[in-house]
Amino acid sequence: MSEFGGDRGLSPAIAEAEEQSGRRRRARSLKLIALVIAATVVCAGTAVAVYVAQRDTGSEGASTSAAPAASSIAPAAPSPLDSFTWDPCGYVSPELFDGVAERDSVSGQLRVQINATSFDDCEIHVVVPGSTYQEVLVLIRNHQAPPDPGTYDGNERFSVVAEGDWSIASLKQQQPGNCLRSVYSSRSWVWISAALFEYQRGSGIDVCALVDPPTNALLGAIRTASTPRLTFPADSLARVDVCKALTDAEVTANVELPGWNPPVERPAAHSCTWKATVPVPPSSVPPSLVIDYNQVLIMSRLTTTAPTVTQSNEIEANIGGRRGIVRADSSLGCSATVVGKTWQPWPGKQVYQARTPLPSTLVESVSVSVTLANGRKDEACQIVQALAAKAWPRII
Repeated sequence: MSEFGGDRGLSPAIAEAEEQSGRRRRARSLKLIALVIAATVVCAGTAVAVYVAQRDTGSEGASTSAAPAASSIAPAAPSPLDSFTWDPCGYVSPELFDGVAERDSVSGQLRVQINATSFDDCEIHVVVPGSTYQEVLVLIRNHQAPPDPGTYDGNERFSVVAEGDWSIASLKQQQPGNCLRSVYSSRSWVWISAALFEYQRGSGIDVCALVDPPTNALLGAIRTASTPRLTFPADSLARVDVCKALTDAEVTANVELPGWNPPVERPAAHSCTWKATVPVPPSSVPPSLVIDYNQVLIMSRLTTTAPTVTQSNEIEANIGGRRGIVRADSSLGCSATVVGKTWQPWPGKQVYQARTPLPSTLVESVSVSVTLANGRKDEACQIVQALAAKAWPRII
């Protein structure tokens, strides 16, 4: 187990903002949540940190897997406001955290790890100085869509500063141990956030001092039109606009979405959601656990190994001529996942430490998930396979 492990926690601040926006998007392992997160691992001793920066903007990279057929769903050329081809970690470096991150006592290197978890997401693990090992996880989450009106603009809880085509929002009163910055345009929405675990609070860690450096780096890149972008080969899921993998008619023919209307504009994206609140009968389930919506979500991701069947609620299935994994979840419905290209190495920015060596591969995958009100997972699994059978041939 590496020192840069850890678990994720839900931040009330960003959960509320996401609820207002009407979108509950994803994090790792198909958990449909909107996150501000922190990770802490306590371990003894001091590691000698050796940093390896993996950077090759514009490179197509190499693959050890057979190349799948090229997707028929290619996005249009990016506009300056479009974050679809951004390197998710491209504007972040350990040097941003000089003065707030701990330096290794032997190498003198800043103890910071930077790694992509999807085409849109970046994790920054920062070890902060202290008498005990303290690690905080800063999350960068990029959406290819703006926040819904009223999420920040006109919301008295947020301070919003407009700068050209972009706006920067932050909570006027940050919750203890939490910090959130949102940078958004008419085409993109980036969260940069972190949160402490309960037992870390009172430790004197200034969470915003960890969130502000990557926020300022992003703003600097936007101001100078130098946000790093990646160019991917035709067989990469990074090129695929997953919102075109399913038509609105195909989704609504399988899942009831009362009151839902297609968006006027839907920019190319690596994740796409169809969601509507539905009436549910009274039950003894606590209100916080009641699923009162139907949702279809399709998204791509990156993992260090290919998804495999590891639990009793997972099965292998041939869907649309592609071999994949179907997973039933008691609370989140059902999902189907298919594997794409294997990168060796990943062409984007990564910084790893000696105790967490640079992974030899990153594996692309894409999932369709269906959540039905009151957790009707058996029905959800039937719908998932029907939708995946339509989506997979268009994607991979």
